[in-house]
Amino acid sequence: MGEHQGNLFEPQFNRSVKVQATDHRITANAGVLLLREAEHRLGLFDSIAKDIRDPRRPDRIRYRIDELIRERTFAMAVVCSAQDDVDRLAHDPAFRASAWNRTGDKVADEPLASQPTQSRLISILARQQCNLEAV
Repeated sequence: MGEHQGNLFEPQFNRSVKVQATDHRITANAGVLLLREAEHRLGLFDSIAKDIRDPRRPDRIRYRIDELIRERTFAMAVVCSAQDDVDRLAHDPAFRASAWNRTGDKVADEPLASQPTQSRLISILARQQCNLEAV
């Protein structure tokens, strides 16, 4: 039933309370995998992303537009509406598997886009009328 982990500490005032470290491979957002499956079948974000005019230099792009849109939308779907929440979700294994649109083991190790990158996405989408129309 999982890996045994030792207690970080046991408070003296109430020994029934135990504080344990959590495994970085565990998520509280497993439902995002269902969202990803539904989105994948619909092809929703891929169809939006193909119409977005991306002003970034291609040689400096780490996160593609479809991945950024997917990450932001899924974060809002699990009630993480503030852009600051994406920094916490960037290391969540379910979010990494859901937002990346790439294959291979590297997906499990790569963090998602940071809050400043998500802010640039909003700027890219809002800056040009054609991008607003695509969304």
